[in-house]
Amino acid sequence: MLKIIYSEFGNTEGSRLHFLRQNQEDLRIELYRGLLDALECRAHNENICTGKLIILPSSFQGSPRHMQQNYQDAMAMVRKFGKPDLFLTFTCNTSWSEILNSMEGVQRPEDRPDIIVRVFNMKLKELLEDICKHGIFGTVLAYIYAIEF
Repeated sequence: MLKIIYSEFGNTEGSRLHFLRQNQEDLRIELYRGLLDALECRAHNENICTGKLIILPSSFQGSPRHMQQNYQDAMAMVRKFGKPDLFLTFTCNTSWSEILNSMEGVQRPEDRPDIIVRVFNMKLKELLEDICKHGIFGTVLAYIYAIEF
């Protein structure tokens, strides 16, 4: 199961990268011509072979532009609402009963990342509802969260 998930993720990511590689002109790569010329000139002076410059747009999750856009969005919220009052870390526990009860036979939680993610997202949704809707820490004007794996 895990091999299938990783394989499909790799295939999907590869397809997205292939599309971006083939459509650089549509993504306005020509705006970077000056940067590309400078890099090629420096590489030529240092006898280094250059590769092809591929610009990943901010819509490509995990790209530098995506991270920069998220950072700028967060800073805009800080400018509007002020500094954060609460920083919370919420960690997934593979020993949660909801995860263990979903295992079949000799399966271990590591064998079923789909279940782990599903349970984590359900618990995260509950936590956000408690904080935002039920106001367990007071009134919420705005919030930002990030999920790391």
